[in-house]
Amino acid sequence: MKTFVIGVLFGIIVGWGGVWYFTVGKDNQKVQETEDRVAAQIDETRETVNQILQAKLDAWELRPEDIRQELEEQGEVVRHKARDVGEWVSDQARDTQATAAIKAKLADDPDLSVFSISVSTTDGMVTLSGTVPSPEMLGKAMALALETENVREVVSTLEVE
Repeated sequence: MKTFVIGVLFGIIVGWGGVWYFTVGKDNQKVQETEDRVAAQIDETRETVNQILQAKLDAWELRPEDIRQELEEQGEVVRHKARDVGEWVSDQARDTQATAAIKAKLADDPDLSVFSISVSTTDGMVTLSGTVPSPEMLGKAMALALETENVREVVSTLEVE
């Protein structure tokens, strides 16, 4: 009798474990996968921002060795904003804004996945890469990109699954 009761309790525990796995556990796995993809997108955006900042520091000669040398020679560090640097940074900001706007449009669209389409923008030219489920979705992704401010051209290397 004791073995029977232990067997029944063990069966109940295993049964609940199975129910949990197939109802809650898989959902948690999907949530984790989504969180991982979002974290990767955040890291990519952070890297882009850091590249822009590094380009500004290089253009303005504000690297640590530049600062040390100038402090030794003149006792102070002075920079005037150059027009061409400002224009370049402005272009980079426009490209970053366009990329972010396109990614937001892809995220809002129920037919397209922001996680399967990569977006990059250089001088107003957008490149879409990754995969889409159909030629119609490829067209839709390009249309979303084309109707975005500061976009002058869209190149698609998207593959249809």
